[in-house]
Amino acid sequence: GQAGADGGLHVYDLGEEEGGGRGLRLESSFRCSNTPGSLALSLDWNDRCSAERRRRCAAVSMSEGKVCLVQMRSDGTLCSAGEVEGHELECWIASWDCHAEDVMYSGADDGLLKCWDLRGGGSTLLHADRRSFQAGVTCIQSHAALQHCLAVGSYDETVKIYDTRNMRSPVAEKHVGGGVWRVKWCPSDPSLLAVARMHAGFAVLKYDHGAGKFLENIMEYTGGHESLGYREWGSGCP
Repeated sequence: GQAGADGGLHVYDLGEEEGGGRGLRLESSFRCSNTPGSLALSLDWNDRCSAERRRRCAAVSMSEGKVCLVQMRSDGTLCSAGEVEGHELECWIASWDCHAEDVMYSGADDGLLKCWDLRGGGSTLLHADRRSFQAGVTCIQSHAALQHCLAVGSYDETVKIYDTRNMRSPVAEKHVGGGVWRVKWCPSDPSLLAVARMHAGFAVLKYDHGAGKFLENIMEYTGGHESLGYREWGSGCP
């Protein structure tokens, strides 16, 4: 899927083309906002960690501060599943909890990290950390293998780890520099966290879940990019 600058969610199929190559073909689209100039800033599917969900739904964060919930029907078409009016400034990130089907997190340029309960079609605020960030919250990822573990990055150049049972403050924090744009847990080693830093390249951090603290950086890469850095794990980590 793609969160578009046109304010829409676009779903593509990767298939074979004439001549034997492979290419992307647009399958379906959904406009998430009617606000002029609205941008879709991020998306996360609720079946990223588990296919055993009642419905397949995307959380799309928007530049006007809300989160648009988009359901994919069985025939592949998209429809609205509701909205969460979560923030007053740009909502940079919305992300599902891997272990609680109706729990979603959001972070925005207001420096707030919020946790939402979406049961019954509503949007109840469960937790909010209003004090830990000195700048906008840009990225959030629930740990697929470890329940209650959440990694959060910010423009304030820190990565924070939360226990989702008590989100008033983080359990660990590390200054990584550069402004954090994306965080990704390694799918094969639960202690490794990849970090894309806006102005300082990439890093792989090691986190001791038992001790609740960051250890040494596994690797860093600072060359070859003059714009924002993104990071995705390959089949083998790191």
